[in-house]
Amino acid sequence: RTSPSGLSGKIGECRRPGRDEPSSACGALVGFQKEMESGSLDLEFNPDDVEQSLLKQHLFKKVRYGATPGLMELTRLAHDAILEDLERMINLTVKTETSHYAVFTGIQIHGPEGQQFVSPETSYFVIENQRTDCGLL
Repeated sequence: RTSPSGLSGKIGECRRPGRDEPSSACGALVGFQKEMESGSLDLEFNPDDVEQSLLKQHLFKKVRYGATPGLMELTRLAHDAILEDLERMINLTVKTETSHYAVFTGIQIHGPEGQQFVSPETSYFVIENQRTDCGLL
């Protein structure tokens, strides 16, 4: 069944300006999911698509063997992988013992009629090496 916006209500489907047909909200995750479903997941590093190569390598480590997660679960796993990378980079580049910093993450949601939303996920700040969760969730 299709809504007035022309979308079926299927997770991952969205309308983009200038396109007549609905498209995938996150082609990278959809591509990864399709590879898993086909049973031929290519985890080799592709220098022509570094971002996709790294995404697949990160997500593969988080997926239960033999499972093919839906797009919602893959989106959450991608968020977790991104947060891990962000926190690793903070630890490598910031003097965390003396610096004050904050981390706010979320998942972008494409809504009907081109509306955009963010689902807040992780939010905390660190002052004097003490982490405080913001509790926005």
